[in-house]
Amino acid sequence: MAAQSKPEAVPLGVPAAAAPAPPHVTGIVQVYLVRDGHLVSVPRTGGSVAEALAALSAGPTALDVDVELRSPLPALPVDVVASQDPDVVTIAVPPEFAALPARDQFLAAGQLVWTATGLCCATQVQVLLEDHPLPVPTDRGPTTRPLRRADYLSVAPL
Repeated sequence: MAAQSKPEAVPLGVPAAAAPAPPHVTGIVQVYLVRDGHLVSVPRTGGSVAEALAALSAGPTALDVDVELRSPLPALPVDVVASQDPDVVTIAVPPEFAALPARDQFLAAGQLVWTATGLCCATQVQVLLEDHPLPVPTDRGPTTRPLRRADYLSVAPL
């Protein structure tokens, strides 16, 4: 076998790998879980009210549970409904929400309100069950009107 007169590239049979795609992270949202009867802000990935509520509906992570955070909100999806008013986030809850014990429903409503109003620009939450306003407990008693963070000051984050 004779020596080559000039060098040649030798393919190794390994295809060129594409650079890995960066992870899709839209931002950080705050969801509110419960510890010792008060709401506690916990960061989650997301960038919209719908993503924040989906993260809230997923419930506490194992790490959250390790630090005694919980959620009385049923681990079922809540849906953001289109609203005519940009100041109001309208949320459709499952029937299990209405079946919660009074104190758990109060805390769950507080979680929804504080989570949904943590992003620009809504300041109120209307809770619907089967397309009708649901009477929801507040610090001042049950109401079907849109809810504000001020309705849950007794459980506000410390």
